[in-house]
Amino acid sequence: MNFTSSSWDFLTEVARESDAVALLPAPIKEQLHKEVKMIHFKDPVPFEILLTRPVKENYASLEKYVKGAILHCFASRNSREK
Repeated sequence: MNFTSSSWDFLTEVARESDAVALLPAPIKEQLHKEVKMIHFKDPVPFEILLTRPVKENYASLEKYVKGAILHCFASRNSREK
């Protein structure tokens, strides 16, 4: 049986509740349940996280704040992994 989804939460739950295997990017490891075992690939596939948003003349304060918070979150994860 094969599942595909853009929802990483769904795929981790399927893996946790069954004998299924989910292929997920490494940053997800912080959110895995303790019942889910992460096994690294011998030769991992490179994975780049991208943040996209519409191009506009000006961004609202909230939009700027959210972008900064997301970038900070991933930057702090990257520094912990090194």
